[in-house]
Parts: sequence; C-alpha cells; structure tokens
Amino acid sequence: MAKRLFSLLLVLAMLISAFGGLALTADAAEIAGSFVRITELSELSDGGSYVFVCAANSKAMRNDNLNNWIYPSSETWSGEYLTDPDESIVWTVNGGVISPVNDSDLALYAPAVKQISLSATNSTVWSFACSESGEWTISGPDGIGTLRFNSTGWRPYSTSAGSAELLIYKLDSQASH
Repeated sequence: MAKRLFSLLLVLAMLISAFGGLALTADAAEIAGSFVRITELSELSDGGSYVFVCAANSKAMRNDNLNNWIYPSSETWSGEYLTDPDESIVWTVNGGVISPVNDSDLALYAPAVKQISLSATNSTVWSFACSESGEWTISGPDGIGTLRFNSTGWRPYSTSAGSAELLIYKLDSQASH
C-alpha cells in the first residue's frame, strides 16, 4: 500500500513539474506588453489597441459596466508607457468606431448628449483631435458633444463641463517610433 501511494505521489509530482510552468491565458495575450503614449493624429490607426486616460486625474476609461457613463479605472496611469494593462481598459478603433478590445461586436454608442452605452446594433463615429501638447479630445457628431470626464466618469457633453483632455496609449508593437 505504501509503495502504491508513493508511486502515485511520484507520478503526480512529475505531472505538476511538467505542466506547472505553462501559462494558460485567453485574451490576455492580445494586450500583454507595453503601450506607448501617442501624440500625433498619424499614430492613431484602424485596428490598433488603445488605452484612453484622463489627463487631469490619470484614470483610464473602462470598457465594461457602462450605464450612461464610462467609468474610470481604480488605478492611475501616467508616463510615456503603460505595461500589461487589464483588458477592461483596452479599446480598439476602426473608422472612428470605438470598441472594447475583448468584444468587437460591441461599439461605444451615444444617441444624445449625456447618454452613452455599448451597443451590438448601433455605433457612433467619433472624431479624434490632438493638441500640440499631445492631449486628445474625442468628439461625437453634431449634437452629441465631446467625451468629458466629471466626478463619475465620461459621457458626451455639449458644454465645457468637466475635463475633455485625454492621453492615448497604443500597444507598442503597433506604434510607430
């Protein structure tokens, strides 16, 4: 009995050592790595992976749990690079349509001022503008307004309420240096 138990433990130890070092990930591989801050419109390209950060408080835009607000991340992000951000703050941009990196079937949709959601059937085409200082604004079509951050999160405003300036980071393998 003791020999059988010892043999079983030995086999188990061999299996653990053989497979214990393997990392099992799903979508995390898409966003692992460094994101570099971009400061020119030419660096924004379709299909890129991006993190949008409020210039005023260094909080990133989350891509989950929208309820007429884009809520901020709990952690702060700053500097020229971000490393291995959680997929909940990574977005893609295609033709001005902004989608969560982990669900391209959804798009950021703003039907009116102060209304925003993720939609599987509608999308808003956003315009991006970058200042000389490298801060960005993201605006919707006429009547929708600019994405602005206030104490709760982001939503489109037609007034100057809150902060509109963003820092944009792009997955480094996609960035032009």
